[in-house]
Amino acid sequence: IAEFEHLLAVEPDHPQTRANLVAVLANDGERLAAGGDLDAAKAVVARALALADVGESPQAVAARCEILTQASDLAMRRGEPELARTHVERAAADGRALLARRDDATAREVLLQVELQRGQVLSAIDGPESALRIWADVLPLAEPLQSTHGRRLHALLRLRLAAITPDEQRDEARAHFAAAIALGARPDQFVSLPTVHALFSAPAFADLLPEPTDGR
Repeated sequence: IAEFEHLLAVEPDHPQTRANLVAVLANDGERLAAGGDLDAAKAVVARALALADVGESPQAVAARCEILTQASDLAMRRGEPELARTHVERAAADGRALLARRDDATAREVLLQVELQRGQVLSAIDGPESALRIWADVLPLAEPLQSTHGRRLHALLRLRLAAITPDEQRDEARAHFAAAIALGARPDQFVSLPTVHALFSAPAFADLLPEPTDGR
């Protein structure tokens, strides 16, 4: 980080140096948050937000949305839901604007990642109906995605929907879970997301899991 900060001080308008520093800061913020140092993580992410490119290129918007989504998640973990909402709503606005300019896989993946976080935030603030509405609205954007990243985002969206769909709509929840499995979702991919991970051991979905293999 110190090296990139020095380079930026020498050439403050160099876009690649700025982008590299933002990426390093984002990674450091993730590391600090994972280690439980939320105050230090907040300071690092705030610095990344201050440096984020304000341009409208797909790369700039994607990077900005990623940092804003990270800041939103961190704010939720710090017990600051309204700050989390502010960050994720800004990211959603950027993501929707990008999609309006160019409806391609990159723009869809950017917005989908933001809306997954936005659903989590608004569910905590306003109740699960908000998340259900947001995630159902973006499902058509996820369905055509074919990249590894896009398919994983689609699978996570399906799992989030399966977890939040009301009990009286069990068939719909099962359809979402089955779709996630068809996309390659495995429990080891979601260990860090307890609500999602728990679905793989839920009796309601047990018959939808693939047959275990013994390696033979």
